[in-house]
Amino acid sequence: MISKSEIVLYNYVQDYKTSIFEFSNELNRQPDFVEFNQEQNKALVSAVDDILFINMKTKLEIDIDEKFSIRAIKACLFHEGQYFVLSNKFENKLGYFLLKFDYKTFTGNQPPNYLMKWKNKLELADAGL
Repeated sequence: MISKSEIVLYNYVQDYKTSIFEFSNELNRQPDFVEFNQEQNKALVSAVDDILFINMKTKLEIDIDEKFSIRAIKACLFHEGQYFVLSNKFENKLGYFLLKFDYKTFTGNQPPNYLMKWKNKLELADAGL
């Protein structure tokens, strides 16, 4: 179970929960997207205007939207060791912005790697990766 403030394990049989990870940057609303890596120790947790990269082993948390000035998150995907984030706003300008980063080496200090950075005046209604 994931709320806007933590990731929890919930035991439905015995009716108790265990907190796995508490966000230091609480999301502004209930998450829309959650993408874990294969080992399930790193994840992207995202609401429309808020996205966090978390490493549950090291307790690292990176506020992606603040770090890379993206908003209006439309899709997140983990595929072949890479995270992909599709957003509709970059620096408060509409467009299509596809961000990619490697889950093993990402520390938040690297410059962003955009596969697509196209400014236009269209708002995405429904998108998938």
